[in-house]
Amino acid sequence: MGRSGSRYRYGASFVDEVSGVRFEGHHPMERPDLWRRYLDDAEGKYRSRGFEGTLRRRELEEGTGVALFFIGFAADGEAVAGVRFHGPLENSHQAAIIEEMAASSEIEDIRKLIDDDIRLGVLEVKGAWSKGEAALGVRLVAAISRSVTHAMNWLGSERAVAAVSDALVPVGSVAGGRQVGTTWVAFPDERYRTVAVTWQRSRSQELSTPEHQVLLRREHEQLSRWTEESSSPVESVSVRTRSFQPMVLDVSLRSQREVLRVLREDDALQIIDRYDEQRAQLADVKPTPADAVLNEGQRWVYYPWRRALVRLLAPRSFSTLRLDRNRNKITSAEQARQRTLRVGIIGVSAGHSIAHVLAMEGLVGELRLADFDTVELSNLNRIPGSVLDLGLNKAVVAARRIAEIDPYLRVVTVPEGITPENLDSFLDGLDLVVEECDSLDVKFLVREAARARRIPVIMETSDRGVLDVERYDLEPRRAIFHGLLGEMDYQTLSGLSTAEKGPYVLKMLGPRDVSARAAATFFELGSTITGWPQLASEVTLGAVSVAAAVRRFAQGSNLPSGRLRIDVDEILEGLAPVEVEPDPIIELAAPAPTDPLPVNADDVELIVDAARRAPSGGNVQPWRFEADDEEVRFFLVPERTSKMDIAHRGSYVGLGAALFNARVAAATRSRLGSVKLFPDGEFSHHVATLRLGRGSDAQLAALYDAVPTRAANRRPGQPEEIDPGLVDLFSHHVQKEGASLRFVTDRERLGAIGELLGRTDRLRFLLPEVHQQMLHEVRWPGRDSLEEGLDVRTLEMDPMSLAALDLLRRPDVMGHLAEWRAGQMLGLRTQAVVSSSSAVAAITVPRADPTWYVRAGAAIERFWLHAEVAGLAVQPVAPVFLYANSEADLLALGGERYLDEMYGLHQRFGALWDLAPGETLTMVLRIFSAPPPTVHSVRLPLEDVLSREAKPILISQNGHNAGG
Repeated sequence: MGRSGSRYRYGASFVDEVSGVRFEGHHPMERPDLWRRYLDDAEGKYRSRGFEGTLRRRELEEGTGVALFFIGFAADGEAVAGVRFHGPLENSHQAAIIEEMAASSEIEDIRKLIDDDIRLGVLEVKGAWSKGEAALGVRLVAAISRSVTHAMNWLGSERAVAAVSDALVPVGSVAGGRQVGTTWVAFPDERYRTVAVTWQRSRSQELSTPEHQVLLRREHEQLSRWTEESSSPVESVSVRTRSFQPMVLDVSLRSQREVLRVLREDDALQIIDRYDEQRAQLADVKPTPADAVLNEGQRWVYYPWRRALVRLLAPRSFSTLRLDRNRNKITSAEQARQRTLRVGIIGVSAGHSIAHVLAMEGLVGELRLADFDTVELSNLNRIPGSVLDLGLNKAVVAARRIAEIDPYLRVVTVPEGITPENLDSFLDGLDLVVEECDSLDVKFLVREAARARRIPVIMETSDRGVLDVERYDLEPRRAIFHGLLGEMDYQTLSGLSTAEKGPYVLKMLGPRDVSARAAATFFELGSTITGWPQLASEVTLGAVSVAAAVRRFAQGSNLPSGRLRIDVDEILEGLAPVEVEPDPIIELAAPAPTDPLPVNADDVELIVDAARRAPSGGNVQPWRFEADDEEVRFFLVPERTSKMDIAHRGSYVGLGAALFNARVAAATRSRLGSVKLFPDGEFSHHVATLRLGRGSDAQLAALYDAVPTRAANRRPGQPEEIDPGLVDLFSHHVQKEGASLRFVTDRERLGAIGELLGRTDRLRFLLPEVHQQMLHEVRWPGRDSLEEGLDVRTLEMDPMSLAALDLLRRPDVMGHLAEWRAGQMLGLRTQAVVSSSSAVAAITVPRADPTWYVRAGAAIERFWLHAEVAGLAVQPVAPVFLYANSEADLLALGGERYLDEMYGLHQRFGALWDLAPGETLTMVLRIFSAPPPTVHSVRLPLEDVLSREAKPILISQNGHNAGG
């Protein structure tokens, strides 16, 4: 009669031949109706004895910790007995008997008894009760004692333990129960002598009396051959009508593994196992979830109304994967806040769609559904149920549908609907009420109670999409229904007839605001039409608007009290042809702009022309030039700068490059003379003066032809090995300008540099002012002047990337990415091109002062021109914080919000270059092999940047010419 060969299934039963009582075995979550009857009667019995608190009913309500319970029915359908079983236990610490018998001198013996048989399986017997005539009660103790042996067979356990009154031991012993030790304790109080009792499955026959041996065998046969058709006809309502909660089984627990085994005994069970597929999909979520989520494990979920068993991800991983497509419409932080929300829905006709949408979007952590009505065929024009749901309670149907979407979402049903007696318990702990019931009385009752508790109420009326919001949490004295019904209250309404309530219903709806068809229908109710019409599309639209309101409420967004109409028919009346406004002409295929050398130019013009062709950040050209026959003066134009150009350091670099180009041209024309940096002082906008002499420099002159063709090449390119001798040559030329060259070709270091540069490029988009200036620099042919800024074609973007520029330009889009701390893709292009380059070069100077930044500009331009002469392509890839040399600089650039991130990146980037104390990065460039750029950026015309004047003649005090 042991477990081998037995196929007990939940719902199996046996009849006690002595009393005629039928004992049914169930799991609480499969038969919540019978579980509630068990608890009600147990609580009543305990209360009659004065120790109902020991039942701990609130902990037992959902029955998740109970593997099996028996409830006994007399012939008339009255429940007369019950007992429940916990386990198999993991260890003795899990057993309540250890706490209950703690005062016993033999407590360690009890503990040892449990622990010794843990591996064989130990059940704990709890909450046994019986009622009826005294004689019947005594007889049922023996039947309950036999049920312990059946439970051990059912759940595969060798032993069971219980704490019982010593008066019951003799009766229970006839069916195998034996007292442990000899002592008793006063539990639950001094009126009772409580002892420990144990049963052993392998000795059940041996320890039972002959009479009970026969009964055990016959009852085992009944339990083993149970079929659904043989289930009890007594007053218990079937799984089909009442069960709405899935059974979630964590098979890491022994007790729940046994429950799973029992469920699998059902030959009709449908098993769905796509767990491996879910795990693979979870691993593909971006960004990769934390290890705690990836390795959370599995759950088996049993749906009693479907007789289906599904293997799913555990709760956190399930939610992560199921709601992944919510992002970024709902951020992870917002989703977390939503899942703390407790929402009650009263009226589950229109409320069904609302509850369903709230559950699908993961907008709540708990739903309470109240409706007394059942599904009828005429409801299926708007309730998303099926003909298989006919006759079922509407709240139960909605709860089942939600459970099949998310078995972990807590759903409570109130199938009796809302009454004055249960309203307080329904509202207890709610954050929000969605009221969708038909009764005007109940509408007032709910609002009066919600207002007293400062709970907001939302209602959606499907006709013309009316959404009402009443923020009693913010306005605790707010008039109900916006004051439309005056001083009306529930008590007054409940005394009115249906006809007398009619005018109030019209006032609530607004006679002038209801649709014409609905208004006309008002006069036909009960005559040519059975009930108030509702359409599925309108009800579904209502679910959409309520869900949006719930999101706003949870996130603290603007959601005032008031009424809003979302009338789709009215909106469709405004349907009109799309008027396409012509875009400005953008000619990406237009010929590339040209910037030819000046014709018939003198030496000064040729020298300044070369200077104006120098590179500058975003091609902003932060310079102007003054010249006479003897010198060219270089001036900083501070208005032509950007947020990244901290303390004009980038502009000084650009002016240094311009000065170098001027020297190249001067050497070509044999007009090379001396250079004076900051002749008026370091903080003057007069950055440099080039004296026009009679000197030349063959090395400089050799670079002249490269000046007008030099360009930033933003093509992807190919990584090719660079001759070390060429690198030495580059370094030599950089050093001639007083700077130093760092040249990285190691693939691993290039990857690290690319990763950091990609992360800093992301910040270019997320820092509002930097983003605005950067996109302003991009110029479109046919629409914008191309004489400054970057011709969009120089970005070398594919059509998809060019199309995305319209999104990248939007500050609201970048604002969301910043808020979400997202936007990693914004730097991927930079990361990819840097990582695939032949090398990355960094040019440094000994100190961070204006003079050295100017010298750095000369070194950068000299290196760049030599690299292009050698057939290499060059692109600046400087980080956003290149010219930030202190924490104060970083704060000015990115503000408090990005200070920590930027400081960390700044430190990491600096560490890559092994800089000496005081040594300062001035530019970073990628070096690679690629065809020439598609288009070259051009510059402002020479006449716009050059002022010519004769050299002034200074007269000394003695009247002699002071010039030289």
